[in-house]
Amino acid sequence: MEPIQALLFDMDGVVIDTVPAIVTFWNQVAAEHGITLSDEDFTERIHGVPVRDSLRRLFPMRSPDADSAFLARIEADERTQTYHEVLGVRALLVTLRGLGIPVGLITSGMPWKVATVTEQLQLDGLFG
Repeated sequence: MEPIQALLFDMDGVVIDTVPAIVTFWNQVAAEHGITLSDEDFTERIHGVPVRDSLRRLFPMRSPDADSAFLARIEADERTQTYHEVLGVRALLVTLRGLGIPVGLITSGMPWKVATVTEQLQLDGLFG
């Protein structure tokens, strides 16, 4: 068996628990459009899906011209979130660093969100 060369971690749902915040935010947006979201909507159209794709899938009637304002709204919301690590992930990352195993963070999240999460959870230096 070959030794582990590196590990990759997704951010949302793996490093941080974002489900409650995502559900709250998207339900609010849907209500403003007179829509009720189902569990299937979250599974297929929101969780793990880039924001622009979620917008197209959930609100095809929206003009793409409105995306900039919506993205600014998401950014404002996400910059003020208090993020919580998935239980034990920071300890795991510290252990992996101590073992000399390179670790990378992969995400479709915006760079400012990565910076916010990294700062809040004190993850600086744990990802290559």
